[in-house]
Amino acid sequence: MSDMTLQSNMQVQVTVTHSLIGRIEEIQTVAEMRNLPEPGLPFAGNQTLLEWGVSRVAKITYRTSPDQQFMFAALEIGGEWFDLQRQKLELEVIGLYG
Repeated sequence: MSDMTLQSNMQVQVTVTHSLIGRIEEIQTVAEMRNLPEPGLPFAGNQTLLEWGVSRVAKITYRTSPDQQFMFAALEIGGEWFDLQRQKLELEVIGLYG
């Protein structure tokens, strides 16, 4: 499954320095995004993302316990994925939701 195109409602394993299992809630090209700062993207919106070479943004949720859920943004730059600190992420599709 790891060679599938990433899309919403996919279950992914995200690896940076450790691994977690998350869900892609939304994935959009920069052109598809509203031109407003998003939670987790505190910069000047789409123009900054384009200047960074970002092609797509994925919003990924994960749980640390049954009642604690977190969300982070992953940025696709040159076919590779990074967090907001430019740490390289490995995203592997491991399932589909619904």
